[in-house]
Amino acid sequence: MIDIVLERTALESAMKKGGSCAGTKSIMPILDNVRLKLVDERHISITSNNMALEVTAVAEVVDGQYDDITQEPFDICVDARRFGDVISQIGDEHIHLVVGDSSVEIRWSNGRVSLQYLPSVEWPTMKPRSDAHGTYVVPAQVMAKILNTAKDFCGNDELRPTMMGIYLCALPNGIEWCATDAHILCSGLETYETGVVGENSITTILPKTAVRTLLQMCVGDTQLKVTKYENCLCFETQNDRCLVNTLEGKYPNFKSIIPAEGSVPYQTKVNKKALERAVNRMMAVTNFVTRSVVIEFQDNKIVVHGDDIDYGMSGAETIEVETNSEPLSVGFNGVFLKTCLGACGGENIVINTKAGNRAVTFVDELNPTTTVLAMPIMLNQ
Repeated sequence: MIDIVLERTALESAMKKGGSCAGTKSIMPILDNVRLKLVDERHISITSNNMALEVTAVAEVVDGQYDDITQEPFDICVDARRFGDVISQIGDEHIHLVVGDSSVEIRWSNGRVSLQYLPSVEWPTMKPRSDAHGTYVVPAQVMAKILNTAKDFCGNDELRPTMMGIYLCALPNGIEWCATDAHILCSGLETYETGVVGENSITTILPKTAVRTLLQMCVGDTQLKVTKYENCLCFETQNDRCLVNTLEGKYPNFKSIIPAEGSVPYQTKVNKKALERAVNRMMAVTNFVTRSVVIEFQDNKIVVHGDDIDYGMSGAETIEVETNSEPLSVGFNGVFLKTCLGACGGENIVINTKAGNRAVTFVDELNPTTTVLAMPIMLNQ
């Protein structure tokens, strides 16, 4: 018999990270579980796996009694949902995990729960298919910024699978990144020392399905060690590890559609919140299929239009701006336009335009190294 003692908060934190990709009705029933393994006498690991993503978190053991670890290894699989529900409902105290022949008993000061477990011999461990192709480091805050900004720009079209991920290119002086669904695009360069040697670069496409799990690892001032293999990326911190199957294929040449500096003649500076509110109000009267919103650029003002001809609805709102634009009208899908504005964090943004049928870029005054781009829609003149 094995009896280990853990802090409830430490165990719950590890469970939230390590159990984040456990399924509920997986093709393989064992993937509905989390794997609990005694790493050594002072640490226990919690692992979940969905065959595309495997994440492991470690919790520190406060105390323990082990009859014979070599004869009775603590390496079991328990139902993820039930185990997590029990842990989350216990107060802040020490928890005992007592492992018997076929069940694990969770004990606390005034209660206990017994859960059946499966042996870990059937657990499908994810493994890289090659030696490491390269390694770099990224501060957790930098990775969190990239993921939070890029996640809403990834596509959903399975016929273009590379667009269902985030392009990452680690250079010696930073990470270049991009996400696009061919309608809107967001890209940037986060500058810092990555540890990549010489003029080499490490390029990969991270699936958007891994974003939620990775964000849980990006906490505080920690550093993530990123290792690229032929088929996957490995993210590691002191206590956590995440293995992600990467997307295969060539990412679109996104730089070719971003207007070169100086090639866009018209700049319009506008208050971000005022524009967001105007777009939200005009979307209330747009067609639910096209969601088209038109921005009309005039002398020192823009007019935001929305209409639904089928139901005889229309609206317009005027916003004072600073602009050098000639009279010009650009149509957008309102949903995409809101996503672009949401990626800008400053009080004011600059809208760069050239013509009604050319790509429009949005520059955030707080983060000028990030490019947000939207493709216009055809207008019925």
